[in-house]
Amino acid sequence: MCGKRWPAVAGVGLALLASFARTADLDRLGRAAVDHFLEQRQATLDPGETAILQAAALADFGRDGQPAIALVWTTLGPTYWRNTLTVLAHRDGRYREVANAPLDGEAQLASANTDGTLVVELKTYAAQDPRCCPSLLQLRRYHYANGTLTPAGGSDD
Repeated sequence: MCGKRWPAVAGVGLALLASFARTADLDRLGRAAVDHFLEQRQATLDPGETAILQAAALADFGRDGQPAIALVWTTLGPTYWRNTLTVLAHRDGRYREVANAPLDGEAQLASANTDGTLVVELKTYAAQDPRCCPSLLQLRRYHYANGTLTPAGGSDD
């Protein structure tokens, strides 16, 4: 990602990597759930890849009294990255992964609202952009309901 230097990850615990992201609004159980999610993802990645949290937010997306965590995380490879929006819902006393959406370009979670709307800020590629540095700014909206994450109609360029 253009202009960013990632921390060295060899020998660094995933909990420490997660601390680089905005997780201030997560409770202890939520932070543990995010750490556990990243550890599970890390175990499925190819050698040389690392799962890194970009941002996380806690909200009652379904207005049902049950908290959920929206997170944007990155699979960082030797010469590439890919981002994903994931929702962890609180069920049976713990958080469980319930929905995912792949994201194009650089991504940050802009907002997570109690109506289930998740807004992601993306930087995608313009025609003249080098591979390292997407420059087109967009806001993409997703809607989370009943364990499903769907695009919520259009984007703001």
